[in-house]
Amino acid sequence: MGILRWLFGENAISSQTPAYHAPEPTPRKRPRPPHRTQSRSFKLVEAEFDPDGNKTDLMWYGFHIHDENGAGINYDECSTFGLEVFRVAGVTHRPGNLQRDEFKPGEKLLLIAESTNPYDPNAVSVWDRSKTWQIGYVPKAQNVSIRARMRSDDFAALALAEHRKDGKRVSLTVLCGPFAARSGPAASPLTALDLSKTSR
Repeated sequence: MGILRWLFGENAISSQTPAYHAPEPTPRKRPRPPHRTQSRSFKLVEAEFDPDGNKTDLMWYGFHIHDENGAGINYDECSTFGLEVFRVAGVTHRPGNLQRDEFKPGEKLLLIAESTNPYDPNAVSVWDRSKTWQIGYVPKAQNVSIRARMRSDDFAALALAEHRKDGKRVSLTVLCGPFAARSGPAASPLTALDLSKTSR
């Protein structure tokens, strides 16, 4: 004890045990290709998912988004492909319209900017492709970003996935972005769906 104090000073030995702080966990990230750009291709793979393990209750049907290498793409990663995903807001106000075949996964949809909307001048409504049936709106948090994407000449939107409860559609997820005019390896998912079915 005396030797340590002589060598390193009076503070070399503390009478108090230092507090131990556990390191923060580092989230594991999926490796990504080095140059992911908006021009990269993607495809949609049909899938179904049972969120609660009871097929008679709540079910998910639709398409997973895969990159050109077959790897699944999270919704958060869609922006690197120039895409955006949202769940339609306000569908409970038009439950009859939501059940129509025009809104099943894979169907093309129409987004309409409502600059004269008295509640939100940035509002964007969601319709079937013929602008006959409305089901709701783009969530307010995504209005501005989606309006910016709508300025693209090849902007398009389609029903990506649905939740069904007791056999009825209760929600709809939409994929939108500049993919309407794609051809070849980056063909539009509207006409080149990969129908290899998966489940998880």
